[in-house]
Amino acid sequence: MRMLSRHDLKVLEPDLVASAAILSPGTGVICAHSVVSALLAEAEASGADFSFGSDVEDVSWDGNVFTLTFSDGFKVTCDKLINAAGLHAGQLAETFVEPRLLPKFRFCKGNYFRPTVPVPFQRLIYPLPPPSGAGLGTHLTLDVEGGGAKFGPDTEWLPDDYTPVKDMDGSGVYRVDASRAASFEESIQCWWPSLPSGSLAPDYSGLRVKVPSGDFEITSHGMEGYCGLYGIESPGLTSSLMIADQVLRAQEDELERPPPGTRCFSDGLRTLLQGEASESLLEALKQRREEVRKDVDAAAVRWGQAADARLRSACAEPVPSFPGRLSSAAALLEEHRAATGGALKGVFDRLQGFQRLLARRRCLEDIVSMVKKTDAVREALFACRPAEELPVAEMAEVVTLCSRLPARSRAVGVKRARFLTEPLRCALSQALLSTLRETGTWPKELANTPKAQEPGASVHQGADTREKALRLCRRLAQLQESAKNLRQLEGSELSPQEDSGSWPCQALATPLVARFRHHFCRPDSELCRTDKPEWAFRYLVEMASDHATELEGWLAQLCAEDCRPMVPGLVAALATEGRRFVAGRLRALAEDEEAKPWLLQTLHQLVRFHSALLGLGGTTAAQALMADFDGNVLLAPGEPSEEPGDSPSEPVQRGLLAARLAGALRREEGAEASRPPRGFLDIWADVDAEFVRSKLSASLAESGDAWRVKPLRQSRADGGEGAGRARGDQSEVFALATLLADLFERAAERASCLTAETARHEYCSSVLQPGLHQVVSALSKCWNDLDDPLQEAKEAARLLETLQEICVFLDGFAEAKHISAAADEVQALRLTILDKLAGCFEEKVQSSWRKLRAEPSVFSYLLARPLSSFASALREVNFAALSRSLVTKVANLLLSQLLRQGPFSNEVELELFTANCREDLQSLLASQLESGDLRPLEELWDCCQLLVLPLPLARDTLEVLQRVLRLSPSFFRSAEKVESVQVLQAKLAAAYEAASVQDLSPEVAVSMLRKRPDMANSGLFEQEIAVLQDLLGPSAAQARFQDLAGGAG
Repeated sequence: MRMLSRHDLKVLEPDLVASAAILSPGTGVICAHSVVSALLAEAEASGADFSFGSDVEDVSWDGNVFTLTFSDGFKVTCDKLINAAGLHAGQLAETFVEPRLLPKFRFCKGNYFRPTVPVPFQRLIYPLPPPSGAGLGTHLTLDVEGGGAKFGPDTEWLPDDYTPVKDMDGSGVYRVDASRAASFEESIQCWWPSLPSGSLAPDYSGLRVKVPSGDFEITSHGMEGYCGLYGIESPGLTSSLMIADQVLRAQEDELERPPPGTRCFSDGLRTLLQGEASESLLEALKQRREEVRKDVDAAAVRWGQAADARLRSACAEPVPSFPGRLSSAAALLEEHRAATGGALKGVFDRLQGFQRLLARRRCLEDIVSMVKKTDAVREALFACRPAEELPVAEMAEVVTLCSRLPARSRAVGVKRARFLTEPLRCALSQALLSTLRETGTWPKELANTPKAQEPGASVHQGADTREKALRLCRRLAQLQESAKNLRQLEGSELSPQEDSGSWPCQALATPLVARFRHHFCRPDSELCRTDKPEWAFRYLVEMASDHATELEGWLAQLCAEDCRPMVPGLVAALATEGRRFVAGRLRALAEDEEAKPWLLQTLHQLVRFHSALLGLGGTTAAQALMADFDGNVLLAPGEPSEEPGDSPSEPVQRGLLAARLAGALRREEGAEASRPPRGFLDIWADVDAEFVRSKLSASLAESGDAWRVKPLRQSRADGGEGAGRARGDQSEVFALATLLADLFERAAERASCLTAETARHEYCSSVLQPGLHQVVSALSKCWNDLDDPLQEAKEAARLLETLQEICVFLDGFAEAKHISAAADEVQALRLTILDKLAGCFEEKVQSSWRKLRAEPSVFSYLLARPLSSFASALREVNFAALSRSLVTKVANLLLSQLLRQGPFSNEVELELFTANCREDLQSLLASQLESGDLRPLEELWDCCQLLVLPLPLARDTLEVLQRVLRLSPSFFRSAEKVESVQVLQAKLAAAYEAASVQDLSPEVAVSMLRKRPDMANSGLFEQEIAVLQDLLGPSAAQARFQDLAGGAG
């Protein structure tokens, strides 16, 4: 399940109109008939009998037995009755259950309409349920076979006295009222506005029964053996298997529950009972244990007798033993048919019956074997046998046996086995701890104690003790695997104890964790310092390194390569202790403002600790350390630990530190009800976000150094572009870009500690994105404060270069994908400033339009200085973008102004204008830009060329252009069009070539020629007949005009 934004919805379902949605990728549609047919087949294969079309008229109960009376007078008695009659369940229950115990039943009708137009959706669409809560609302359902769809259901309440009848179709209740289509359309058009009105047709309807609880109601009304299922509406079909499982659990017999056991005695308790003062208590306990053992043996005998009796009854009928080979079986069948003269159908029926008996026999044998093995494990535990003699392998066999049992028996077997798992783990873990103490080197601190230096200590450090420890580790791993398999058979999630890591590694880490807590989690310890978390982290790293090396030595000495995964598992177990240590610190420091420096120090040292564990134990250890942050586990003040004794004590610091922490805890307790709980990742992100914000704010202040100018290294300026060019050799950036890069790199180092992609995204969105917004806002304000960007070219160039430097950094930043929206804002601001700078040049040119016809070298005077400043202060990529925008805007401005103005007054104005727009502008830009960047000015320069043509050539060019404009290809017959167009194009190309014009539309060219003072009022026009005679000849032209005069055209 995941949330979808409006943009995501447009990608998945373009026709759906909604602000947000929840996507369920695993949701689908099933065929109800196929599901029910499959359940019927499986039930019949398991021996169930069905009697369809049999009406139950009455049910009675005498306190022990139920009697069902059918419509034909037939009666059936049973000790267990499950009422799953659907709409008729209430009617059936009223015949034998007291009315005050039954809920009030109301019937609701749901209508469906089908669309008569294609539906553009590919998924099921469920809008928000109506406020009444009577249903899920009008939703879209797709047919299983595809190609069809329907809308519904709505909610139509039936009268309170309505009673479902058998002949439902004849009663008319299932007819769909076509007038309800209007309300359907109104509801659907809220999320599919393009649904045409009147495009819904009645489809079908259904009934559902409602109970006051609003949900499924499964109850026995206090009647032993009875189970009533009321109000089973949607999703009753998809939940049918789980409902059946719940009903079966409610009907379990006492014999199917796990046998009760007693608690194992620990080594400490046995040591306490060995004293002389406790002999009487010990004798009483031994006597009680013998009594319990006798009861267990008696129960086992009864189980065995019951199983043997069942086996004898199942296999009482003598059946011949058939050979395994097919040829012998065929010969035996032929002999039987020859002797009896009958068909083989009876033989095959007997064979099928025999197979069913064999299957039941194997099932009973598995049940008996499962019971015997679990009893053997329990007896070994209660007898306090040594850990190496405990039947751990029997648990794996129990798992195999349970996997072959039917569902109900399997559940019983799994419960029996799981009842023994935890005592076995405790016994093996205690034995492993005792063995580790015997080695004298685990934990390593014991090697420096006086006892470790005794002559006899070397005996305990021998290979036999270490080999015994590794054997116990293997047995623990085998037991953990059996526990996981049992959970899978049960279909439930692993418990925190079963899924908390490797059991052998946890046992190996137990004495190490105890030493760590002794030093760093006791209130009276000198090392329990909240302001020195690096001490605890360094101790854990050294402990992990030393004992991982020690364990690797054991494995190498004993050639136990199969135990190699325990080395990173040991580091992961110590990393889990580090996680608990950090959680204890965060509770005390998270909400205390005065303790924020210590919180920041703890998180900073946590990053270093993570790096060290990553090198020692790989990603497994790193994930164990950061599990609370990856999952953003809620951290409430004073919350209980995961297990008794698992969470370290709260840190206590003498003096002022202790008072501050105590005050923080008191404030947290007072505000707990009003403050929403926060998670580990929330706290970390808030602290880092505040750190980034404060650093940027301090740098952006008047006394800060954010606006300090720094030279830009050319090797980094363009990422390789324009290397060796002189342009941009004086580029400068503000120190803000360097500060932002440093802060983001430090934050990325912390984000790399998170393994979950969602956690990284949340961290970057909370820490990096606000910082980038802050920088963009500061740069935008700096740009807005510039009075004239062209006069302050250096300052504007620094802004552009700073934005470009940030963009270059973000392009190579590993976490940039998580802040793509903010990164786009940086690029958008850079492009906006470039466009506005080009607009400043355009405004400057527009304000000097009249000077172009009155003064020479106008562009050199206006643009040379700021353009040169930007050329030296901007790197290649920025100056190229500015130049392209500048050239385009100036070219469009000059050409549009030229087209709007009237003819030039005299030749002097014309010559000054063309000199400015062609020679002066071209010489100014050619020195700064590439030839390809000047292409937008070519049309302007062609116009200038027409303005300065010699008069005879200008007249000839105007004559050709007028002819081309006045003769459209539609003027000619269809057979003449191709030839005429080719003639016109050839005439136009020849005229342009003679005038040295590259490419210009005839309309613009004529307009330019008419702006010449020597041609403004010349009246150079000719008749169309002259033009036609030149192009087509006299006879063809005369024929064409005759056609036009007669109306043929």
